[in-house]
Amino acid sequence: MITELVDLPDPAVRPLVHPLDLSEARGWFRASWALTVVGHPVVGLFAATSVWSLSGGYVVPWLVGAVVIGFGALASRYFAGAAWAFIPGKRQDRARVASIAYEVVAQVVFGAALASTLLLVVRRLEQPDVPGDVHAVTAGIAATVALVVFGRFVVDVVRSRRAWCRLPSVVAVIVGVLVFVV
Repeated sequence: MITELVDLPDPAVRPLVHPLDLSEARGWFRASWALTVVGHPVVGLFAATSVWSLSGGYVVPWLVGAVVIGFGALASRYFAGAAWAFIPGKRQDRARVASIAYEVVAQVVFGAALASTLLLVVRRLEQPDVPGDVHAVTAGIAATVALVVFGRFVVDVVRSRRAWCRLPSVVAVIVGVLVFVV
């Protein structure tokens, strides 16, 4: 016999349960989500670019980016496992998507990280030791990336309503590229 550590809802009323439904698991799930956002490759790129901007070195920024992404992934996985451990396997509602607020906050963070990264790169490319050709090529690449991001966003909006949550990061990329190109 397995003793339950939490009071699960009646299976007849709610057969599947998500960690957000249980007060004991909610904190673990939110910590997992936050670490997923902080450990996202975009945030790791921002951390690496920040260190590169401050130090001017090439090795340490790679290490910082790898540590941010790696630590975020490992810690997020640990906290997610702890959150789901409160719920027996047959009752886990893994198909449920977290509320839109979680996705909007994540996209605001990603957008801010992308825009900040782009601004740091622009600042570096405006230094006198960087040839003008490098700036021109980088501007073209940035404009192409902005078009791809915007195109992907349009395709996703046509396919799903939930894609509107990514609007903050798309706007941040486009504004960042406009600042860069102009």
